[in-house]
Amino acid sequence: MNIFKFIVSIAVLSLLTGCAKQSTPMGGPRDETPPQLLESNPKDQSLSVKPEELVLSFDEYIKLENPTKGIVITPRIETDKVEFTALKNQVKVKLNQDLEENTTYVFDFQNSVVDISEENPAENLKLVFSTGTTIDSLAVSGKVNFYYPKSNQAFKDVLIGLYPVGDTTDLFTGQPYYLGRVDTVGNFKINNVKNGDYQIFAWNDANGNLKADYKSEEWDFLKDTLFIQQNQEGIQFNLAGADQTAIKVTRSSAFGKNYDIILNRNPIWQQISTDSSQLNFFYTSLDKRIRIYPDRIPKDSIRFNLLLQDSVGNKIDTLIWGKFEGSERKPEALSISVNSGKSFYQDLEMKLTFNKPVKSINTDSLFVQYDSAGIIPIRPENLFFEDSAKRTQMIIKLVIPDSLPQTIFTLRAS
Repeated sequence: MNIFKFIVSIAVLSLLTGCAKQSTPMGGPRDETPPQLLESNPKDQSLSVKPEELVLSFDEYIKLENPTKGIVITPRIETDKVEFTALKNQVKVKLNQDLEENTTYVFDFQNSVVDISEENPAENLKLVFSTGTTIDSLAVSGKVNFYYPKSNQAFKDVLIGLYPVGDTTDLFTGQPYYLGRVDTVGNFKINNVKNGDYQIFAWNDANGNLKADYKSEEWDFLKDTLFIQQNQEGIQFNLAGADQTAIKVTRSSAFGKNYDIILNRNPIWQQISTDSSQLNFFYTSLDKRIRIYPDRIPKDSIRFNLLLQDSVGNKIDTLIWGKFEGSERKPEALSISVNSGKSFYQDLEMKLTFNKPVKSINTDSLFVQYDSAGIIPIRPENLFFEDSAKRTQMIIKLVIPDSLPQTIFTLRAS
């Protein structure tokens, strides 16, 4: 396996890392063994049972961590009636309600049961039983993304909900019939689903009430009914804020030698064009702002046609007259980020992201170095921009000969 790394400047930046001396804590090694389930009543995969209480016994003393939020129960029951207790090595779940006929119930404890000493969570702790003669076995799976993810976007509060068609509740009025959580990268899977017709939703449940707040929480849904007669895979959600305000231009003005168009919300798609022969331009779109970079300052105002669409489907088609001005303002410095440290096998692909459009690249001084003297020149045919109208993301592709024994390759500009 080969590794690619990026040198930002001629100076070599070295990261010196030190390792603290490790020692065993007084009293012996730390207990890292999670609690083990010894038995449960009812037993996992039990049929034709209607328990009033669940009892789980472990091989050590345990406690519960936030069970009302951490334990996922499907299908829907009245969770405010459920009582969770932990005493010595037992967890008890008192239901205080009748269960539905011919229904498979899943109690997914996730990380809610931990040992007393080191709070190691019990792993893969799940209890499945049916009030009928069969266990429902269908599954629904997919992935959740955010339209505008933050740099530290977390998925810990993202939920997936299935509502039977004809249900009296929905995403905004009540918790779903089947509920699932996503993992740390947005993947989800809801198991033991009964065949039927459902509406499926995803939302970021920041306030923990198991339903979406349309004013403050991101959410998404599939418009079509989900007909579950077999496993459903590859379902995709893109969470976005529920603000239904139509996208619009709030103002526009010259910014140095460039021209800024300020919007009330971020577009997910944009197309900018002009029929003027006076101007060639590139543009960037970031933080509710479209910035137009001209190749020169035109004498007259330029008419731009803007086509924009936001995350909830609102579209506008409008005209903007832009007047470019000369300026003594110091140009914004060019900054570069790169996907360094990536592994590859034969075809080396590097992605460079710039903070503003790149007009041209001088490949005479651009090369990949693989030892103290060996280099691979980068030619124009090795370069391309992902979006020719923006020119802010450049891809470099090289085929590395199998004969090279080196495993680390460095992109350099001299």
